[in-house]
Amino acid sequence: MALIELKNVCKSYYSGSLETKAVCSANLKIKSGEFIAIMGPSGSGKSTLMNIMGFLDVPTRGRYYFENKKVTSFDEDSLAEIRNKKVGFVFQFFYLLPRMTALDNVKIPMIYADVKDKEQDKRARKALKQVGLGHRMKNRPNELSGGEQQRVAIARALTNNPKIIFADEPTGNLDSVSAKEIMKIFEKLNKEGKTIILVTHDSKTASYAKRKIRLKDGLIQ
Repeated sequence: MALIELKNVCKSYYSGSLETKAVCSANLKIKSGEFIAIMGPSGSGKSTLMNIMGFLDVPTRGRYYFENKKVTSFDEDSLAEIRNKKVGFVFQFFYLLPRMTALDNVKIPMIYADVKDKEQDKRARKALKQVGLGHRMKNRPNELSGGEQQRVAIARALTNNPKIIFADEPTGNLDSVSAKEIMKIFEKLNKEGKTIILVTHDSKTASYAKRKIRLKDGLIQ
């Protein structure tokens, strides 16, 4: 059984009567435990496809099945619940709150999941140690390097034990050494059983994935 299955999924945006197709007729199956890179030039539809699969957006047409359930018929509350319990996100920009420590930034998803304070602290500490930042828990973002900030973002994505981690250009703001360290973390997480779906235009970053999906003008090639 596929973890994710898209059947003829399309996403269009409208300005008056003008239709812009961001994703067209996407058919795709992803199994649990895969490490996939979605590649393509800027404007090819990579992030739109990721947003649909990550329940941040809904398709204009087509069907999306997650764990064999047709989620295209789910309401927003149901999609939000899946996002919170099944999915972790890592983005190019780290989106850390500047006045909060690394530890407190990592706790944020658990607040929305109604996790008790003591459990939040336990999970956040474990996640930061998992990404090699056990010694930086009390530091604020301006006291961390770019690579360390992205590690905090990965730790934050791990706290609710998601089935899938979506990473949108996670090395885009990093130097080559930091980028390699971040990709090694994703590689390790995949070996531990996490499904990783990575959006990138960089071939070096994509080389860590076990399968590559290429998009051009909204179409899977």
